Amino acid sequence: MRLSVAERRRLAIEATLRVIATEGVESATTRRIALEAGVPQSGLFYAFDSRDELLAAVAEHGINEELDALNERIGALEERSSDAPLHPREVIRAGFESFAGDVAGNATREHALISLGLFARRTTGLEPLAEYLYARYTELVIRMLREGARLGGFRWAIPEEQIAPAVVAAADGLTLGYVMTGDQVSLEHTTDAFVRMLGTYVTV
Repeated sequence: MRLSVAERRRLAIEATLRVIATEGVESATTRRIALEAGVPQSGLFYAFDSRDELLAAVAEHGINEELDALNERIGALEERSSDAPLHPREVIRAGFESFAGDVAGNATREHALISLGLFARRTTGLEPLAEYLYARYTELVIRMLREGARLGGFRWAIPEEQIAPAVVAAADGLTLGYVMTGDQVSLEHTTDAFVRMLGTYVTV
């Protein structure tokens, strides 16, 4: 069966995530990706003009999956808040526990995005990709902070833009720790500590 360009792109992106997570970015050659995706190597060039374009698409795919997860978290909190007002710490805990669950459930994706970001940062011509990843992460966090305050009926003591870097750093630490160890208990302890810390920025 002849695959559409969209289907080739999807297969290539998913295969690239797996290869990067298990073998590293350097091993993610078009030949290796095509083998992992189960498509002819020539087929990749119909979907992407270059390997760099493919890597950028992988980064965008990962960000979009995290955005989808964020939207699900917001929707779930909105349903809960419609029944009864939510306490600020309850909102923070629900949001960050959901994030931690997404990390644990998608460790391969997170491993690949970490590796891709570091590779891009040290590779001439790909530096903007690393910067783009962090800019998008920061945008997601700022939105999460604003939605959390709205749903919990509180304000942050300082602007969300000033809190966001600390949240990104905490999320990075949590993600890296879980990807490296797979330690669920440590993941829960990290989440609990961060919820307590972020709660100190809440004002009414």
